[in-house]
Amino acid sequence: MSTTFETYYGMLSAEDYVSTAHPRFTWRPETWDQSLLLMDPGGNASLTAMMSLTNKVQENSPRFHWGEQTMPDDYGTISDVWFDSNMASAGDAYSPTSAGPTTALTATHGAAYTGATLYFQMAAAQASKFVKGMVVATRDTSNPENTVRGYVSVAPTINGASSYVTVVLLETDDNSGTFTLAADACDGLKIIGNVNAEGADAPDPVGYMHQDKEGCCQIFRTSMKHSRTAKQTKLRTPNQVRKARRELNLMHQARKERSLFHGIRNADYTVGGEPARLAGGLDYYITSNVYNLSSAMTKANIDTMCEAMAAKKPQGMSSNRRLCLMGQGAYVHFTSLVYGMTSLTRWQLTPMGSVFGFEIMSWKHPLITLDLMVHPLLTQDPAMTNSMYCVLPSLLETHEFQKDVYRPDVRSSNGMDGEMSELLCEVGWAVKGEEMMAIMHNIT
Repeated sequence: MSTTFETYYGMLSAEDYVSTAHPRFTWRPETWDQSLLLMDPGGNASLTAMMSLTNKVQENSPRFHWGEQTMPDDYGTISDVWFDSNMASAGDAYSPTSAGPTTALTATHGAAYTGATLYFQMAAAQASKFVKGMVVATRDTSNPENTVRGYVSVAPTINGASSYVTVVLLETDDNSGTFTLAADACDGLKIIGNVNAEGADAPDPVGYMHQDKEGCCQIFRTSMKHSRTAKQTKLRTPNQVRKARRELNLMHQARKERSLFHGIRNADYTVGGEPARLAGGLDYYITSNVYNLSSAMTKANIDTMCEAMAAKKPQGMSSNRRLCLMGQGAYVHFTSLVYGMTSLTRWQLTPMGSVFGFEIMSWKHPLITLDLMVHPLLTQDPAMTNSMYCVLPSLLETHEFQKDVYRPDVRSSNGMDGEMSELLCEVGWAVKGEEMMAIMHNIT
C-alpha cells in the first residue's frame, strides 16, 4: 500500500522522523529500493526535464531582451478593388464579400486590360508593405490560377482602413472567362519582384525591423527549518537532515519547472514597494498556435497543429522535429488515436528509448516528427494531464542572473533554537521562435 506524503510547512522536530503516530511519517524504508522511492516518489523520472534541456545564459541584469525576425509574407489582404481613387462611385467596388457587376469587366468598365489602373483598398499596415515599382500578383485563395499581374505605379496612399495601392495591370484579366477581379475572387496582392528601367534612380527604400521581446529574472527561494535537537539526533536510517535538504532541492527545482510551463512575465510587479519580477513561461510566450479542443481529438486536429508549426519558421531557424511534453491523459488519448487508425492513414509510431530517464515514443507526421514524452508535473496536475506542449529545446534558454545557491544555517534574529537553510536563485526564460511551437489542451 502506498503512502501519500503531504507538503509540510514549519519546523521539523526529532519525533517527525520516526514516529509511527505522526500523520506525515507512518512508514520508513526497509530496503534500498524503498529508499530510492522516497527520493523519487511514485517512481517518476526527473521533474526538471524541460530546464535540463534548455540552453544556459549568464545574465548581468535581471531584465533581458532578444529580437526575432520572421520571413516577410509580402502580402496585402484586399478589402475592395476600385476603378477610381475616390473609391466612392456606385458599382465600381469589387469586394470578396459583397456582390459586384456580373458582366465582363472589359465590357462594363473597360478597365481589366493591359495598362489599366486599379486601386486596391486595404488596411494601412498592409498597404505600407508596398513601394513604387514593385511587381504584384492578385491572389484568389479558391483558385490559384486566377492571377493577374501588375506593378505599383506610385507610392501607396495611407489613410487608415481606406488606404490603397495603385496598380497598373501588365496583362488583361482573361482567366478562362472567370475574371480574377470579379466579386468574391480577389483576396489579396502578393509581391513577386520589382521592375526598373535602365538608368533609373534607386527605388523607395524598404524597412524590415526585428520584433523586440523582453524577459526578466524571478527570485525563487525555498527554505526549511530544523530544531537543534532534530539535527543532533542519531538514527539508524540515513542522515535525515541530508535527506530533508535533498527534498528541499527537489521541491525548489519542481517549482521552477512549473514556472517555465505556466509563468507570466511581469517586470514591474512590486511587493511592499520593492520590485518582485515574474518570469514568463511557455503559456505566456506561445500565442500563435494554442488549441483548446472542445471535443474528442481527431487526425484533423493534429494536422492543423503540425501544419501551423511547419509553416512559420523565423529567419535562420529550421527544424522538422518537436519535443512534445504531455500529461499522462494526453499521452493515452494521443497514442490511442494513432493505433486506432486504418493502415492507410496511420502515422508511424516507434519507441525511441529513454532520454533523461523518460521513455520517448517518436511519432512521424508527414510534416513534423513529434517525440512524445510524459512529464510528471503535467500528470500530477488534474487540469493539465490532458495537455501537450510541443517545443524546440534548442530555442529555449534559461537566463541566470543568480545561479542556485544553498545558504545553510541562516539563524533567526529572535534566538531560535535551531537553524533555517534555504535555496535561492534568480532566473528567467526566453522562448524564441514561438511560431514553431504549439500548445494543445483537452486532448480526450
